[in-house]
Amino acid sequence: MISDILSNEMVIAVIIYENEVVKGNKNITLELIENKLKNSLSRSTILNALNELVQWGIIKSSFDELNSGRIGRTYLISGETISVIKAFSEQFWDKINEAIQSSIV
Repeated sequence: MISDILSNEMVIAVIIYENEVVKGNKNITLELIENKLKNSLSRSTILNALNELVQWGIIKSSFDELNSGRIGRTYLISGETISVIKAFSEQFWDKINEAIQSSIV
């Protein structure tokens, strides 16, 4: 189970980091996070975790143009916390991915 690895908030922060920094995606949306975590966390749990991360200053949220050309809310890691989230990502990314994959099967 994914919550056995890290808190829901930190799992989501690591997913945002992996998509933003590692893959270079600047359009990280609720839908992207939700698709990555389907079968692991509910939409409301993801939204609550995103709100907590924004309040804590770990991620920032803004309205930007999406790949589809529409405007939507996007999430990025705050500059001040990127090294901390990087450390979590390096330590836990493989375990998070395994937990996600095992929940899909």
